[in-house]
Amino acid sequence: MRLTLSRRLATASTVAITAAAVAFAGTPAHAAPASTSSQTQAAAVGSVRVAVSHTLLNKYSSTVYANARVTYSLPERATVTSASGELWIGGKKRRVISLPTYNSSNVSFPRSSGAGVAQIRNIKAWGYYYSADYSTRTTFGLTATSNVFQIRRTIDSSALLKLRKSGSKIRVSGTKWRAIQPNGRWARVSQVLVQKKSGRKWKTIKKVRPKSNGSFKFSYRSSKKANYRALVKTTTSLQGGATRNVKI
Repeated sequence: MRLTLSRRLATASTVAITAAAVAFAGTPAHAAPASTSSQTQAAAVGSVRVAVSHTLLNKYSSTVYANARVTYSLPERATVTSASGELWIGGKKRRVISLPTYNSSNVSFPRSSGAGVAQIRNIKAWGYYYSADYSTRTTFGLTATSNVFQIRRTIDSSALLKLRKSGSKIRVSGTKWRAIQPNGRWARVSQVLVQKKSGRKWKTIKKVRPKSNGSFKFSYRSSKKANYRALVKTTTSLQGGATRNVKI
């Protein structure tokens, strides 16, 4: 039976930390001096929040598009011109990525960045806004840190579990038990659990380590009919899944 993967992405429950804006007043030489009230408003011009959902690497795209909420809270006549952040995975800074300069439902980064526990740190957004009479343009900077989320590799959807029975002997085999890597290549998963259903529970009869091509085989003895399946557990860097039940 082919592998059936659960691909529902968990929505990030932690709202991103939002830092206070840092503003710099700049008055053109030909403009009238800014008033005291406009200088005060410049100290709290707005905020940015970034919350990213758990996301998956796949074979078909070298760019990861993660579901996210990028939200700017800005006063009237304000514009964000650039935004970026540091993508950290597994406690290491992997790269600086560009972020949307407007309210957006996704963020993107190269698949080659890696997989594991991730966070976008040192988010910086820059822009400007005008006074009510457009006589003064004020430059501002916003900072923030995203929530913690997970980037997981996916298993080949064509992974198979095969069982053949002769008397009480069952020959068990599997093929294409492999996961996509950040470099776009396949690599075997570290462990596959072959399980037998006993009552309402699944009992592991064999923990197998596939060969480099993702295949495995072994023999098992059982005289009674039962349901079997193969399972890969989900980790912080791998999206697991299980085959459908095979009765033999």
